[in-house]
Amino acid sequence: MDQQQIREVVKMTLDELAQRNMLKDPYQDILRIVDKDLRDYFNNKGDGNGVSYALHQILDDPYIDLIYLHYRDERTIEDIAEYYDKDTSTILRNKKRLVKSIYEMIRDV
Repeated sequence: MDQQQIREVVKMTLDELAQRNMLKDPYQDILRIVDKDLRDYFNNKGDGNGVSYALHQILDDPYIDLIYLHYRDERTIEDIAEYYDKDTSTILRNKKRLVKSIYEMIRDV
């Protein structure tokens, strides 16, 4: 079996599991952890060392402001989409990407 065939089998399997509601979205667990850490950090609760380090590591990301706007300033996704002049799906996709990055860095600290 070559790589393309493996990808197709995996995709079909995941699609089938998703249709049967048998998949749990691991992003939800990551979001819960990072969401609490970021809110604590911006509200001056907890030590925030890992969060501070992670934010510093992604400072050059073009969507870093969305983390500050959402967690520090408590702006909605719609407001942030307007700020960036982008669709809300673009903001959500980049938030997910940044949250995963922050999670990986926090976990490693």
